[in-house]
Amino acid sequence: CIRDRDSGGGRVIVWNDDVDMPETTNQDQKQREYHNLVLLWNILNVVSNTGDVNDANRKLCSHLQRSFGMRVAGILKQQGDKMLAVAGATSTEDHDVSINDFGLTQADFDLIKRLMSGQSQSEANGNKYFCKLNSELLVVLSGSQPLKGEDEAFLQTLLSYYAAGLNRFELPDQQSVVLDRSELLFESPR
Repeated sequence: CIRDRDSGGGRVIVWNDDVDMPETTNQDQKQREYHNLVLLWNILNVVSNTGDVNDANRKLCSHLQRSFGMRVAGILKQQGDKMLAVAGATSTEDHDVSINDFGLTQADFDLIKRLMSGQSQSEANGNKYFCKLNSELLVVLSGSQPLKGEDEAFLQTLLSYYAAGLNRFELPDQQSVVLDRSELLFESPR
């Protein structure tokens, strides 16, 4: 039994050897949780410390590719009926990727069309994972094997945080709007 002060306060944790997971599984799970926490921290730093949306997208792809051991990670942008690759990273180097680097099939394009039309937020298709960031951007991860269910859930949460951070790039530059001190900003009704 771990006492209240040892477990962070406000609770008592009871250890039961009959219920606990095997050591290797438990250790793997702890390592993955730590890995996910570091990735979340890195991505939030990318959003807060990067001044250019294209640079932020490239850094996101690089982090995702390395963290999940993907063959390619990228962001596609919908322009009309076309999808264009706007950022990406492969297992060999970070570079501008083309749509051909993803090896997308007709089934993948049908899935992308469903996602972009708002029918769902994210889906996997074999060894590929797709997650919509906003009305025109979509993250695609392609690896040698499918993602685990818990990784998909974590990615959806992580990418929703990233998508929320993208809104800061759409704000007008704070320094470009300078008002003359004699200008009336608001006049209350009398």
